[in-house]
Amino acid sequence: MLCHTCYKSPCDCRCPHAPPAMAVHHCQYCDDSIRVGEQYVEICGEHYHTGCLELLDSGEWLALLELSSETAEPPDEGGWTP
Repeated sequence: MLCHTCYKSPCDCRCPHAPPAMAVHHCQYCDDSIRVGEQYVEICGEHYHTGCLELLDSGEWLALLELSSETAEPPDEGGWTP
């Protein structure tokens, strides 16, 4: 039987009556499924939607990549001078 919206059987993936795409991963940022056809990135064994990564600030990126920032200190005597 054809769908009365998309006129296909089974429904076209863009049809509101189509079943959701199969989940293949889980986004560590938004806690939602990453489904077939969605863009994602794997970082340190964890998966993230590419759109979610655009929301991270610099501190979150450093934590995600297991990096830390440092504060510059003046050099000891005999070190670099301007």
